Amino acid sequence: MKKLKILDIGGSNGGHFFSLKNEVGDWFIDKYYICEIPYFVGFHERNQLSDKIECITIEQIGQLKEEKVDIVNISGTLQFLKDYVKILDLVKVLEPTYILILRTPIWDKETTQVLQWHRVDSDGLRAINAA
Repeated sequence: MKKLKILDIGGSNGGHFFSLKNEVGDWFIDKYYICEIPYFVGFHERNQLSDKIECITIEQIGQLKEEKVDIVNISGTLQFLKDYVKILDLVKVLEPTYILILRTPIWDKETTQVLQWHRVDSDGLRAINAA
């Protein structure tokens, strides 16, 4: 069976990798690239949490073209980027087999806020007033 190369944009500082590893193992992963901010890239370089993880910055995504990435996971990151179209264009150049876009609100109406935080009360889930 072919081992997979996965690019995780905004990779939860490795959290997605370790969730996979804890739930199903990492035997099917050849390389897990995490695209993060420079601070977290430096953290991983200093601590090397797994030899399967390689951290990169947005500017380095194009360098993965030759690596033949199988899956790109974008989980909740696009909504925080000023130029999210640039990231999608970079991902398309990689020609991955699958692109997963999760936890990302998409609509065609103008908005200034997206509420993400919730609290569970005794009578159910309700939004927290951010004001």
